[in-house]
Parts: sequence; C-alpha cells; structure tokens
Amino acid sequence: GSVETYSGDFTASLEAIGGQTVTAGSVNAQLQAVVSFQ
Repeated sequence: GSVETYSGDFTASLEAIGGQTVTAGSVNAQLQAVVSFQ
C-alpha cells in the first residue's frame, strides 16, 4: 500500500544522501511503528 511505498522512498532518499544502511533501516522501522499506532 501507500505506507510501503512511502517507506521505500524514504529509505531510498537516505541512501541517496549517503546515509548508512543500518541508519536507514532503523528510521524505516520507527516510521512503520509510528504508522501502526495511528
């Protein structure tokens, strides 16, 4: 759904900026957790 697409784009953006894969994964996990609570 839209959540998966947004998470994917967000992770891709961090990687493009040069963020570490581990950091991107952590942010992605936190984002999904926040969406789950809403």
